[in-house]
Amino acid sequence: MTITLTAISAVSLFVSTTNTASASSTTPKSMRGYYIGGHHLLWLTKHSLREGAPQADVYFYHIKSVSKKGHTYRFHTKFTLGGSTYPTLKLKKVGYHKIRLVGMATVHKVSKAHYYRYANGGY
Repeated sequence: MTITLTAISAVSLFVSTTNTASASSTTPKSMRGYYIGGHHLLWLTKHSLREGAPQADVYFYHIKSVSKKGHTYRFHTKFTLGGSTYPTLKLKKVGYHKIRLVGMATVHKVSKAHYYRYANGGY
C-alpha cells in the first residue's frame, strides 16, 4: 500500500511540474544570433535584444529575465529612452531557425555578414 501511495504522489508531482514555466536570466544559447525577415531585424545576445527595420531605427532592450512555456518565451526587458520602461516581449519559436516576435513577421536566423548587408541595404 505504501508503494501505491508513493506512485500516486510521484505522478501528481510530475503532472504539476509540466504545467509550470521555467525561468532564466539570459537568452537561451539556441536562440542567440541574428535574424531577418519581412522588413524586420532581430539580434539576440546573452543579455540584450535589438529589434528594428532595415535602414531605420533599431531599439535596444536589456534582458532582465526570460521565462519559457512550451515554445513561447517571454523576455522581461528594460528599455531606456529618456525614462525607463519595462516591456515584456513575447517570442515564439516556430522552427529550428525561425522566431516570431508577436506583432512582427516571422524572422529566420542568418550570419552576421548577411544581417548587416540586409540592415544597411535592405535586401
